[in-house]
Amino acid sequence: MPGSWAPNVDSDGVEGKIAGIADIRAHDPGFDENVFLAQVQRLFFAVLEAWTALKPALSQGVMASLIWEEQKAQVAAEKMNADAPSATVTGEDNRTAAAAAEIVIIAVPYASHESILDEIKPAVAGKIVVDAVVPLVPPKVSVVKLPPDGCAALIAQRLLAGTARVQLKDGAIKGINLAEVFRRAKTALGSSEAKAQAREAQQTDFSEMTASFTIKNGVAHNEDLDMKAPLFRVSGKGDIDIGNSTMDYVTNATVVATTTGQGGADLAQLSGLTVPVRLVGPFDALKYHVDYTAAATQFARSKAGERLKGALEERLGIAKPPAGEQAAPGGQPSGQGSSGNALDKLKGLLGR
Repeated sequence: MPGSWAPNVDSDGVEGKIAGIADIRAHDPGFDENVFLAQVQRLFFAVLEAWTALKPALSQGVMASLIWEEQKAQVAAEKMNADAPSATVTGEDNRTAAAAAEIVIIAVPYASHESILDEIKPAVAGKIVVDAVVPLVPPKVSVVKLPPDGCAALIAQRLLAGTARVQLKDGAIKGINLAEVFRRAKTALGSSEAKAQAREAQQTDFSEMTASFTIKNGVAHNEDLDMKAPLFRVSGKGDIDIGNSTMDYVTNATVVATTTGQGGADLAQLSGLTVPVRLVGPFDALKYHVDYTAAATQFARSKAGERLKGALEERLGIAKPPAGEQAAPGGQPSGQGSSGNALDKLKGLLGR
């Protein structure tokens, strides 16, 4: 034919293919070369048509699932590149794409949601995952059917695990004012525990806060909270249930020797006091419990306790016995009966 050309056939290659077919027939005597070639041709044109029309569904029946998913992503990328020539979009299989991304956005059919989360789970540890899946269940895909977890995003929170680290500077914890807790401690050390509702108007300022978390089944566990402020230092550990928006966290807040910052000079005499505070409940109705019994025990044994005891004794008019004079039984100086009652109250206040 005019314009036709004779292909340059690699005879060694042909012989190799003939040898390969012979090996197949030795393994499968029923192998039919013509049927095989017809199937290959059908597959080729199915894939070619899918790419030409940019309709990956046309080739879904002739491709392995993983390979088809990758082709589907590549076709979608081609469409986006055509719509936005200045952009560079590439298509990969789910795990490869998740591994390459810094922020992962999940927008897949709800029926495939959990299987895809399991697939990409190793690739998204420590990354931001945005789950935009809507739980539509065929055949009525116009109706949202809420899963037991509440929404698809909560399922993702439950299934995905990993680690996280927080490092913040010059911020505030909303809902509790630790300076106010310390201030109340000056008059409440004789009580066992105080409970209060966290209020949005309250806050605890800090200059630096660090914490690391291990996340499993939607629960972030922390053991190394370290928060610093001009007035105090806070350590703590506990659990934050991300999916259910609740927390159970125990902190130990210690007053440091300073008269600046939140709280002011009136708390300087409490330097060294440690107050355990437990934060518990849902995020929007958080409650905190202050364990004044533990604080009183620690405080009474500390130098801060001795300083406050001396200041209160002086304010109550309790004189120390002159040098060489022994106190009366019960720790009361001789001749100080009325003051002794005040001292007994002081001891009760300090838990001693």
